[in-house]
Amino acid sequence: SALQEAVITMIDPIEDAHKEVKILKTGMDDEPLAGATLRVYHMEDGKKSIDEQWTSSTKTVTLSLIPGEYYLEELSAPSGYIASEDIKFTVQANGRILVGREFVDTITVKNEPTVVGFSKVDEDTNGRISGARLQVLTKSGSVVEEWTSSEHIHHIRGKLAAGEEYILHESAAPEGYEVADDITFKVNNNSSELSVVMKDKAIEEEEVEYGTIQVYKTVEGTGADTTKKFGFIISLMDSDNNPFTGTVSYVMSDGNSGNLTFDSNGRAGFELSHGQNIIFRNVESGY
Repeated sequence: SALQEAVITMIDPIEDAHKEVKILKTGMDDEPLAGATLRVYHMEDGKKSIDEQWTSSTKTVTLSLIPGEYYLEELSAPSGYIASEDIKFTVQANGRILVGREFVDTITVKNEPTVVGFSKVDEDTNGRISGARLQVLTKSGSVVEEWTSSEHIHHIRGKLAAGEEYILHESAAPEGYEVADDITFKVNNNSSELSVVMKDKAIEEEEVEYGTIQVYKTVEGTGADTTKKFGFIISLMDSDNNPFTGTVSYVMSDGNSGNLTFDSNGRAGFELSHGQNIIFRNVESGY
């Protein structure tokens, strides 16, 4: 019988052209981040061709892409974070995802937080000072964070939006210092730490000069009573006729000492007898 030619055809199962690509947005601590605007594109005739665009949530996003070379771009980062650089990836015909030289099950886009360090220092010594009440405000005046300064730098991480302007405001200065003017600053668009230094000027203490007042009592004349005590009223007024209402220390010639308090009219009383004197010490000049 004549030989018949046999033709055997092998047929491979047809794979679905579209492949699943899983993408997750996280912080550097691997915790999912919501609020980033992401998109996937490929290059076509030298131009970007957008395949998908979405806003991240705390869940993994699954895309359906045909095999090929793609880019994952972050258009805007969540507030308080720096946008990541584009990630190039390849979807292979067998469904595997290649990022760089590694195959991954999920493409993870990590964001670094913005970091701003705040210091409160002495204007003259540049040494850090404690006790200032500080606030970071938005341009509209809303409080973002407030704290009391210490000898350490205060950091705000992952809270201030990159590229945005804020105001450092001192609501209360430490004792002995003047309240500083507000400082407007702009958060860096990269992961480098921004340093904001607010300087406080020490309040200059007025130098007060002091003097002494000495009063003598002498009785003269035949038959004068040298044992009698005589009452005196002393009045202290400044050049504008404002009364001195404080307390002045005194020492008497017999060794007695104490404090003499002046009333609201700047007046105080004391007694002396013949031969006695009284010295008032630490009397402010100008009275």
